Amino acid sequence: MESHTRAEDIVRNYALGALSALLVPPLLAEWVLLPALQLALIHKLCAIYGQKFVVNAAKAKIAIFLSWLLILATAGPFSGVLQYVPLVGTSWRRLSTAFIGSASTYAIGKVFIRHFESGGTLLSLDPEKTRQYFSEQFSKAKQQHKHLVLAHKIG
Repeated sequence: MESHTRAEDIVRNYALGALSALLVPPLLAEWVLLPALQLALIHKLCAIYGQKFVVNAAKAKIAIFLSWLLILATAGPFSGVLQYVPLVGTSWRRLSTAFIGSASTYAIGKVFIRHFESGGTLLSLDPEKTRQYFSEQFSKAKQQHKHLVLAHKIG
């Protein structure tokens, strides 16, 4: 149980850390910052659950999860259009990169926690079998962000 609590705290902290993508250009966030954070997250979770960390295996799993984001993140009616609107587009891209990066970091962490707690290893994780759970956790994190933003606007 202590491992689970520590893992949940780490996932939450890394998901919040992914919001730092607001501070860097979107391409740097998408190609360097977020994958590095997610790789570090998996490394930490492996350590908590006593799993061997294999960099290339972790990178491969992250790449599969991130490929699904194209579908999940562009599901909104205006998500692809707003980035091309002058002045608004740059801000929109920064915000969406940070929030999508944070939500995906949360979802990846939750997938690995569930997998490790069921006795799986980094090498035995089959992303296809976790796709539905990943999507659920991604949506959950997006809703949490929406509430955070709305609370900030109101408060």
